[in-house]
Amino acid sequence: MAHDEDDRSTRHPGSEALRPKSTSAGPSLFERGSGLAMSRNSLQVPATPALVQPGEILTGKARWQIGRRLGKGGFGAVFLGRRLDSPTVDGPPETAAIKVFHAPAGHDPRQLLKRELAALLALKSERIPSVCDWSIDEGLCFVAMQYYSRGSLWDVRKETPRMKPGAAWTLLLDLLAALKDAHHASLLHLDVKPGNVLISDSGGFVLTDFGVAQSSFSSGTTGVAGLGTVGYQAPEQARRDANSFDARTDLFGVGATVWSQVTGIELARRTELLTLNSGSGQIYALPPPSQFNRQIPPALEEAIMALLPIDAVERPGGAAEAHAMVRRLLSGHKDAARVATDVRGQVPDDIARQVTAQIFDPLWQAVAGGEDAWQFLVRYGDGAVLCREGERSYHAFALLTGVVRIERGGKLLATESREGTFLGEVSTLTGTSRTASMRAQGEVWTLMFNAAELEQFVTSNPALGMRMIKSLAERLDRESRRRT
Repeated sequence: MAHDEDDRSTRHPGSEALRPKSTSAGPSLFERGSGLAMSRNSLQVPATPALVQPGEILTGKARWQIGRRLGKGGFGAVFLGRRLDSPTVDGPPETAAIKVFHAPAGHDPRQLLKRELAALLALKSERIPSVCDWSIDEGLCFVAMQYYSRGSLWDVRKETPRMKPGAAWTLLLDLLAALKDAHHASLLHLDVKPGNVLISDSGGFVLTDFGVAQSSFSSGTTGVAGLGTVGYQAPEQARRDANSFDARTDLFGVGATVWSQVTGIELARRTELLTLNSGSGQIYALPPPSQFNRQIPPALEEAIMALLPIDAVERPGGAAEAHAMVRRLLSGHKDAARVATDVRGQVPDDIARQVTAQIFDPLWQAVAGGEDAWQFLVRYGDGAVLCREGERSYHAFALLTGVVRIERGGKLLATESREGTFLGEVSTLTGTSRTASMRAQGEVWTLMFNAAELEQFVTSNPALGMRMIKSLAERLDRESRRRT
C-alpha cells in the first residue's frame, strides 16, 4: 500500500543502517501508475536534491530496492520500495513507501526522522499509514511506510476535478476519524491538505505526513515547520501565532481540503478567495462552496463551513466533536448539541466578580478571577443537568462553587463540592460517551471548556494540570473500591 509526502517529525530508538549500495537493477522493476503521497508543494518548495537513485538498496530491518519517486517536499522525497529479503510472518510487506530525509541547511536529518517516528509510532489508526521499517544513519535516514497504490487526492484531481457529495462525506468523516486518533495521542498534524490525503483500496481516505506534527501541549514551540501550506493553513498559522495552535487548527485544514475537492479549486493557486483576517468583518475564511458548485447539498455545505471560521473559537472544539457534528448532519438530525455554549461569556462582569470572590483556593481565585476565564463561566440552577449518562457531550467542567451530584442508573454515586474539581474531562478529551450524569444540587457555577479550550487552559496553567491528574486518580480509586 502507500505513503506520503514531504518533510519531518518523530522519535524511536535508532536502528543502524548500512549505507545505500548501488545495484544494476533499475526502475523497470516497478509497475506504472499514479504515485503516492507527497504534497505537490512545487509552488513553495524548491526541488529536493537527489538523495538516492532508482535501483539503489537501503538497509534497515529489511533490505529495500528503490523504485520510482512518488513525491518530494522540503525535507526529503518518497520512493516506491521493494523488499529484497524473503518474507516472514511478522516482517515488512513486499512493497512500501520509502521516505528518504534531506535536511535543509542547519538541520540534522536524524532529528527529522526521530521527530516523524515519534509521531507515527505513537499513532494507531486505520486512517493513518503504519510504519514497517526505518534507519537512522549519519549518511542517510529513511522510514518505510504502508503504501497506497491509488495515490493521493492530488493524483486523482485530473480525473475527477470535483468530488461527488457521497465521496465528500466520506472524506470528511475519514479525516476527522484520523485526527481523533492523532489528537487522542496529543498530536496536532498542522498540514492537512489534498497532497497529504491518500486513497485506500476500499475507497476511503487516509491522512499521511505527520512530519510537522506537534504535541498539542507544545504551544509556542512549533516554529516555521508547523505553519502549514498556503491555501490550506488556518488563519492562526498564517499569522504565525503558534501559541494559538490546537485541535481546531487541524479542523480548518480538513474544511479547506474538502472545500477544494468539492469545488475543484486548488486553493494554493486561488489565495485571493481566502479571508484570514478576523478584523475583516467576515465570519468564514472561504465563501460557501455552492457558489462554485450548485450540486452541493446544504447539509454538506454546512458541515464544511462549520470548520472554516476565521476565529478558532467558532469552530468545533476537537475532532471528536466535529466528527459527531458531521454524522448528525449526514443523518439529517440536527440537535442542540452545543449545550450551554450559548450562555457562556454572557455573565455580566460584576456578577462574575462576585462569584469568583467566593473562591477560597488562592490558585483558583487567581486563575478564575480574570476576564480571560469569565468567558467560560456558566451558572446551573438547582436540579439542572450538566451532562447525561450515555450521551456524547464535548464539554468538561471545572467546579467553582456549589455541589454537583454524580449519578448512574438513577442512583447517587457521589457528590463533588471541592473548588477546582474537573468533571467530565475524560469524555471530553476522548470523545467517548458519558459514564454518569451530573446534576446541580443548589446553585452551581463552573468554567466549561470544549476539548481544545481545556488543553489550552491546562497548558497555560500547569499547576491546574497536576490538580486535574490528581482529581482523576482519586475518582479512579473510588471507582475501583466501589467495584470491590
